[in-house]
Amino acid sequence: MNFGGENGLQKVGLGGIHPLTQRYVLWEKMDMDIPDRFKNVRYVSSRIPGCKDDSDLTLGANCQVFAYNLLRDFGLNPPNYRSSELWNDSELSEVVTEFKPLDIMLYNDSADSYGAHVGVYAGNGLVYHLSLSNGLPKFERHLDLLQQSKYRFFIGAKRIKQFGA
Repeated sequence: MNFGGENGLQKVGLGGIHPLTQRYVLWEKMDMDIPDRFKNVRYVSSRIPGCKDDSDLTLGANCQVFAYNLLRDFGLNPPNYRSSELWNDSELSEVVTEFKPLDIMLYNDSADSYGAHVGVYAGNGLVYHLSLSNGLPKFERHLDLLQQSKYRFFIGAKRIKQFGA
């Protein structure tokens, strides 16, 4: 049984199955249902995209490795790019101005995408991210992130393209 009009969610309990991700989401909030293995990942700055065993989150992760693994868990295939490479890419991702869950959000202390921090948009103005200052993954409001000096520049949002969908 589907409900929610345009959302096309298949009703399950108090939420539904999201048609794109096939994951359970709460109907009221439409927040992402974060799998348990993404809730206690330690921040390790040396765990960058392309490092050995970058899918093993028990070894820790930087913000990009964390975000990319989360997206892969939801069936997307982000490239193992550093922030500036991701921002400059147009083959595998696209710039978006209206955010949807699973978009990659890029922040920095300058307007430069090099070294930008990334998080995953979770809906309702929330970003799920892993940072040195938090140590563990955390939901934060997009607007609150912009109040922090290290994230005061919002570089933009990228959406991973779906091929063969």
